[in-house]
Amino acid sequence: ELLQEPLYEMVEQLIRLFSFDEDVYLNFFLDVTLAFTEKKGSSLSEFLIWWEERKNKEAIVIPEGTDAVQIMTIHKSKGLAFNVVMIPFNWEDRVRTNDIWVDSSAHFNGKLPSALIGGNKKLEHSYFNKDYQKEKEMTLLDSLNKLYVAMTRPKERLYIFSKYLPKTLKDYETKGNLNSFLYKYDDAFPIIEGDSEMMHEKKAEPTNTFSVEKRKKLDWREVISLKHSAEEVWDTETLNAKRDWGKLLHYTLAEIHYAIQTKEVIAQLFKSGKFDKDDLKKLTENVNNLLNDEKVKPYFSDNWIVKTEKEILMENGKTYIPDRLLFSKITDEVVVIDYKTGVEKDAHENQITEYADALAKMEKKNIKRILIYISDEIKIKEL
Repeated sequence: ELLQEPLYEMVEQLIRLFSFDEDVYLNFFLDVTLAFTEKKGSSLSEFLIWWEERKNKEAIVIPEGTDAVQIMTIHKSKGLAFNVVMIPFNWEDRVRTNDIWVDSSAHFNGKLPSALIGGNKKLEHSYFNKDYQKEKEMTLLDSLNKLYVAMTRPKERLYIFSKYLPKTLKDYETKGNLNSFLYKYDDAFPIIEGDSEMMHEKKAEPTNTFSVEKRKKLDWREVISLKHSAEEVWDTETLNAKRDWGKLLHYTLAEIHYAIQTKEVIAQLFKSGKFDKDDLKKLTENVNNLLNDEKVKPYFSDNWIVKTEKEILMENGKTYIPDRLLFSKITDEVVVIDYKTGVEKDAHENQITEYADALAKMEKKNIKRILIYISDEIKIKEL
């Protein structure tokens, strides 16, 4: 049964089944899973292959200014600078060379023009000594470049942790590598460059961050049931006809961006079973009457960029979902439209005002608010 679920739902279900604690890595894994399904589909086998290749490359992105240690490879640190850098040092001049392609045409009776041979010390006493030495030097140069990058990242302090070498390995004193130098002089002769200074804790610059509410571990199967008929938009349990009609109108208007789409949208909703034939005529008349109203008609023209039921995420983590947001293609005007059922309430005005305030924080100034009450009779209220 679990294997029959789509990939993302399968991962969510596994998290619920194992009762894992709230964890940033689990949330990140869910985000990665969702991104994979959006681009590559929900194949479990393909995801496992992809994850096996990517698992050591993916990383959680931490906002700048967060009190945390950043861990990264030398390659990724190129071009960056940090106040304090710590290097777990394991570099030395005993370089491992890669396999080497060599010109072997002068050897083996000319039968083998080129060959791939293993780069190891045995090559020092072979025909390919020069090739080996060249590869060794190139590998050493690459390591030195990495070493330079790593040790030039700090702005204030650099800490190097070198492996401890037993005193019995006296030959390290004559090898001339950096590990030997650090080992011999680390405690007795500390390396200090620059003048000493009193360090004070710096006041951190304020950052605009917010915490998103914890993911609710709900099983949608226990919360939502899909109805394969007109009941999807009808409140059959309460049999509240007015409320049901408002819900149907709301559902329809959310699908219509521009007036020209009205006929097509209503036909599609009827075809998919959102309402029956008896209500087709009434719904068509109600929608057309609303969209032809002089106060509403301008807001269903193609002069607007339309967003219906899109989330606005605020800096405090709170979200708002206006029914209809309009951004003028000509001026700086923004219109917020919210559909309501039932009687007028002060709470309705307060809510749409919150939407407008949220847009104002996004540097939108010319904002208009419109409440549309939809039931048997339609009432339009501009604020």
